[in-house]
Amino acid sequence: MENKYGIVGVAHVGLPTNDLQKTVEFYKSLGFEVIMQSYNEKAGEKVNVIKLI
Repeated sequence: MENKYGIVGVAHVGLPTNDLQKTVEFYKSLGFEVIMQSYNEKAGEKVNVIKLI
């Protein structure tokens, strides 16, 4: 399959959720790891970075 856009990977994806703790626990149950926790002051929201690979 030809990749006419030159895409070679994904840097990050933002997934909004109504329950961050439940979402984190779901991804942990699949074997993923939280590698960073932060707070987006502008949006007033918690942010977690989860390592996928």
